[in-house]
Amino acid sequence: MRASNEELQSINEECRSTAEELETSKEELQSINEELQTLNNELKLKLVAVSRAHNDLQNLMSSTDAATLFLGTNLRINRFTPRLADLFSVIAGDEGRPIADFTHRLEYGELAADAKRVLADLAPVERTIRTQEGRWFLMRMRPYRTLDDKIEGVVVTFVDVTDRQEAEAKWEQRQKLLLGELSHRVKNSLAVVQSIVAQYLRGSGASQGAQESLSSRLLAVGKSHDLLVNNEWNCADLMAMAREQLAGYLGQEPSRIRLEGPSVHLSSDQVTPFGLLLNELATNATKYGALSRPAGRVTLTWEVIQADRGHRVRLVWTETGGPPVNPPKTKGFGSYLINDGLPEAKVDRDFRSEGLVCTIELPVQPMERVSKE
Repeated sequence: MRASNEELQSINEECRSTAEELETSKEELQSINEELQTLNNELKLKLVAVSRAHNDLQNLMSSTDAATLFLGTNLRINRFTPRLADLFSVIAGDEGRPIADFTHRLEYGELAADAKRVLADLAPVERTIRTQEGRWFLMRMRPYRTLDDKIEGVVVTFVDVTDRQEAEAKWEQRQKLLLGELSHRVKNSLAVVQSIVAQYLRGSGASQGAQESLSSRLLAVGKSHDLLVNNEWNCADLMAMAREQLAGYLGQEPSRIRLEGPSVHLSSDQVTPFGLLLNELATNATKYGALSRPAGRVTLTWEVIQADRGHRVRLVWTETGGPPVNPPKTKGFGSYLINDGLPEAKVDRDFRSEGLVCTIELPVQPMERVSKE
């Protein structure tokens, strides 16, 4: 009986210990339950926010007037706005299919290539694309970034810019008409001035050389004017100017003038005086320098240099094979056109025994490519 009593007491103590453990577990379960309830409430709030955001996104995509296409990194369709159906043959349920499987009405076959380029470079792409019906769309392609800045595809938008393109085309056409009319009137005025001056010089007893010199200079001004008109009065390529002003010598076989240098552009303020400078150098070479003899040759080279005041071009006019030349005893209008006629230019003439070397430096736009004549 005594042994049984001790066993019962031991069992009673174990039961008490177990009851205490159960009470502790109950309290822990209550705490866990409260935490779960709190998490559940937070999840409900987040679900409501996500649902609201999803509804906003659906309404935004349905109401937007721009055709928008969302592609994954494998160039499969994730989603698209209803307006995309105006350009691509897509319908609801085409999500997940490769974009290459669908035909479109755009004159644009580089969609997949541009998308891969955006994924590789993470740089946006923008193009103005024409449809088969003659409408114009501004296409913008950008990487699709998540909130944690991961790239998960590309977003392509198409905005109808037909009205803008048509307005720009009309404006450009009108501008060309105005420039053409202006050029025509300037040419007529220049011809009238040339005729008046020529008649005046003949009546005043001016020499034939003076008349020819003035006529040549007016012709050089006309050539410079034509180059400016062709470039909408913005600038003119130096090579094109040299070829135009020296065309009479370049057409000879073999050519007596060699042109070589990078493609640079002279401003509209520099075009006319630079044309007069080249004309004056060629005229002097024909009268007194290398071009006055059959074996004489002229080389005009230029290079772009970086100076303290920005990009400048250094031109070198080199005469060879002509008679010995000497500095002019008097400085006339021709010397003024060469030395002081070109704004912001530095001109140096070296009268060597083998021929004139004229070096000219002036500010220009940077070099783009190399040209040779």
